[in-house]
Amino acid sequence: MMLGSAIGRRPALARGRCALARPAVPRSQLLRKPVAIRAVSEAVAKPGAIKVTAANDADDDLTVIYLSGPAAPGLQTKLKQVFHDLNVDVKRHDVNGGVDSGTLEDVFYVKGPKGKLTDGEIKSAITVLEGIVKTQAAAARSGVRPKFQTQTIAPDPAKREVLYAIMDKYKENDVMTIQQDIAAHVEYTLARTRQDFANNECYQAVSYSLRDRLIELWNDTQTYFK
Repeated sequence: MMLGSAIGRRPALARGRCALARPAVPRSQLLRKPVAIRAVSEAVAKPGAIKVTAANDADDDLTVIYLSGPAAPGLQTKLKQVFHDLNVDVKRHDVNGGVDSGTLEDVFYVKGPKGKLTDGEIKSAITVLEGIVKTQAAAARSGVRPKFQTQTIAPDPAKREVLYAIMDKYKENDVMTIQQDIAAHVEYTLARTRQDFANNECYQAVSYSLRDRLIELWNDTQTYFK
């Protein structure tokens, strides 16, 4: 009988040249402390108040829209699409904050078909903009990956649904999950044992764990803009 096969638990062996550090706090506490590795997906989607205001007296020819709230991946593209759908022409866009800081502090100088926006057009724009920012920020915080309708891999819609269900969320960034990923790469990617791997191999495993998270974002970004 193979070791551990009876109960599914692997044996604790004493031998080893290098080992992952034992957590100094209980697992329950570790899960509450996310590690800021995916800055573009978690740290940039910080919860915050969403505020959209507009003024017709701030510029001689244009309506000025002020937007503040949590930043999120893909939000700027969504905002441009919203203005296009509302038949509003953005003449100038001042960007403050962004994905690195986690906050959005943007100013849009816009013009409608007949010049400055009317009160009704302003009210409609504010409602739609608030909804877009809220939706994008919530999606980024949830860790749910975007759902694309690409047919490159699976032309059959049913097969696409299966693929999406299998990989519908980004990898978690809490301490325990990252440690588990590192240990998994030590054994499965580098073909080493948990009790016998060198510092350089530990470094490689950490790199692979970071690479996994970067690849998720890179692939989804490339697919989004294709």
